[in-house]
Amino acid sequence: MTDQNQFQTIRTTAVKVSRAVGAFLTLSLADNLLAFNRVVCISVEATGISMVYGARISTAVSVRAARKVALKGGEWASPDDLAEAVSQFVKDQKITGAKFVFLVPRSWVMIQTASFPAAVRAYLGNVVYNELDRLTPLSPGNAFYDFNTIEDDENHLTLLLAAVRREKIERYLSALQNKSIPVAQVSVSSFAVSQLIGRVYHHPHYIYLAADEASCECGAVISHFPVRSASWPVSSWDDANLNRLADEIRRHRDALIKEGHPPRMVIWAQADLYQALTARLADIPAFHVNKDLKADWRQNGRDVSAAALGGFLEAAGTNPQSFNLLAAGKDKKRRKPLALTVLLFAAIAAICAFYYVAPIVMEEQKVEQIDLRLTGLRPEIKKIEALKNEADAIADDIRVINDFKKQSVLTIDALKELTAILPEKTWLTRLKVTESSAEIEGFAAKATAIIPLLESSRLFQRAEFGSPTFRDQRMNTDRFFIKMDLKNKSAPEKKNKAGENNGQAK
Repeated sequence: MTDQNQFQTIRTTAVKVSRAVGAFLTLSLADNLLAFNRVVCISVEATGISMVYGARISTAVSVRAARKVALKGGEWASPDDLAEAVSQFVKDQKITGAKFVFLVPRSWVMIQTASFPAAVRAYLGNVVYNELDRLTPLSPGNAFYDFNTIEDDENHLTLLLAAVRREKIERYLSALQNKSIPVAQVSVSSFAVSQLIGRVYHHPHYIYLAADEASCECGAVISHFPVRSASWPVSSWDDANLNRLADEIRRHRDALIKEGHPPRMVIWAQADLYQALTARLADIPAFHVNKDLKADWRQNGRDVSAAALGGFLEAAGTNPQSFNLLAAGKDKKRRKPLALTVLLFAAIAAICAFYYVAPIVMEEQKVEQIDLRLTGLRPEIKKIEALKNEADAIADDIRVINDFKKQSVLTIDALKELTAILPEKTWLTRLKVTESSAEIEGFAAKATAIIPLLESSRLFQRAEFGSPTFRDQRMNTDRFFIKMDLKNKSAPEKKNKAGENNGQAK
C-alpha cells in the first residue's frame, strides 16, 4: 500500500510539472497569465456595501483587503453613501492605479437567453442593439447591457443577455466619479458568484448557491454560464426560507435534467446552513466550498462577501467572456502584458541589431584590408589603367576609320554608277549618299528619262522625284530632285508597288 501511495504521489507531481512546462512553452504575449493588475470590486448588497481589494501577479491572485459597510433600514445604499464608503476604503488602503469594478444585485438586472440565426454571427452586436427593445423592456438608449454567446452551431446562436436600466446605475457611477473613482466595469452578482464557485469547481454544469445571514443567491450554470439565477433577502433561516430555497434549487435541478446534464450542487454558506439544506435535498449530490473543495477565502478571520470576491476574481482573471454592462455588447479585447511585451520587443530589437550590425562591421574590416592591398598595388593599377585608356583610344580610332572607309567606298561607287548611266547634258548640283539611300539634284535635258535609267542600274532602286520638276527657260533644261534606295546589305530590297508606279508615271 505504501509503494502504491508513493507511486501515486510521484505520478501527481509529474502531471503538475508537465502541465506547468506545457503552459510556459505555449505562452502567448497576449496571454493575461503574465499580467499584473490591481482590482477593487464594489458590491451593492441587501445588507450593505462589500468591497474587496486585491492584485494579480502572473498566475497568483491575492486579496489584500476586504471591508463590509452595514446600512440601517434594510434599504439599498444610496449613491452618496456608496461613494463615501468606497472613497474611505481607497484612502485607508492607499490604493492607486487600480481597476474599479461595480457589482450590481441580481434583482436589478434582467438576464435571459435569446436565439438568432447563425447568419448574423458577423454583426451580432448590431443585431442585439436593434433587437434589445424586443428582448427586454429597455431600449439601447436607456440601458447598460452586455451579452455572450453560450451556444454556437451551424444553424443558430444562443446568447445570454444581461441588461439594467441606465438611470439606476448612472447615479452610482457619477457619485463615484466625483470622488475620483472611475468605474471600468459593471457586472452582476450572479456572474460574480458563479465565477467564484467555478474557480474551484471546474465542471461546466451545476447548481450554485451563495448564502449569508441576510441574503441568498442561486442559479443553474450550463456550459460555464449562469443561464438561470435568482436572489432575495432573508430575515432569518427558518423553515419557511429553507423550504423556499429548496424549492428554488429543485427548479434549477429540473432545468439541468431537461438540458441533459446530471444535477450537482455547490454551496457557499456556513456549515449549519449547508447541513440544513442538504438534509432537504438528499437526492442532489452537493459540495461544500470550504469543506469539500478546500477553498478558504477569509480576510482577517472573517468571511468575505461571495459576490465581491467573485467580482474581484472575474475582473482580475483572464476569462474573455466576462460581462461588462458598460461595453454594450462590443468585442472584448484581452489586455496584453505591456511590460513583458516591451521586454521581448527590446530583446528582439537587440538580436536584429546584432545580425544587421555584425555583418556591416565585418565587411568594413574586409574593406580596410582590401584598401591596404590596393595601396600596395596602386602603381601597377595605374599602369594597367593607362594601357586600358590607350587601347580604348585606339579602338575609337579604328572605328572612325572603318566608318569613313565604308562611307567613302559607298559614295565613290554611287558616283561611278551615276557617271555611267546619266545621259549627256546632265549635270548634278548636289549628291547625298547614306547607307541605304541616295539623293541627287541637278539639271537635265529631260528629267523623266533619268528615272528608268536609275531603276535599271545595278546600284539603285525605287527612284522617284522628291519634288516637282520645272523647266528652266533660260537654260532650256529641267531642274530635278530625285530620291532612291541603294541595293546593298544594310538596306535590303523591298517590294513597293506605289514607288514603282510613281516612277513609271514620271
